[in-house]
Amino acid sequence: MQAKGQMLVGNRSEQSYKDLLTYQLLVLSNTLGKGAMRFYAKRLNVSLAEWRLIAALARNAPITVNALSSEMSTDKGWISRTAAALAEKGYLSTRGDENDARKVILELTTKGKALYRESFPSVMQRQEKLLSALSEAEREAFERALTKLQHRANEMLNEEGP
Repeated sequence: MQAKGQMLVGNRSEQSYKDLLTYQLLVLSNTLGKGAMRFYAKRLNVSLAEWRLIAALARNAPITVNALSSEMSTDKGWISRTAAALAEKGYLSTRGDENDARKVILELTTKGKALYRESFPSVMQRQEKLLSALSEAEREAFERALTKLQHRANEMLNEEGP
């Protein structure tokens, strides 16, 4: 009989953090991130964080730091630091919100939009290469599962409160 809190691995019962879905997703994300860092630095002369922000802005700008933080489910400080680096490189511009001086609005510059437009096909090729490990049915099931898991994670976050 399996003890509470233990996973059955092979023929033995063993407690391991490596069996946790969150750990496995973290390892996959970190592995992909390492490759992406090399890709973006070498080909685009931006960091992975910078490209992620460019991609988010390409879809959502103009947008406030707070709204983008919520959209990306990430820290406002990370967005502000990354935005400052991108502004210095000429990829984005910032302006104050005319209705609320405390808010900063982010928007891609022409240079930022061009970088996104020119790099997105290569980014999609990397994604296709990864997903080629799955059949079409597996891809569809995986996408459905990710959507369900994200929904449940959001519910759990809301249950736990601020």
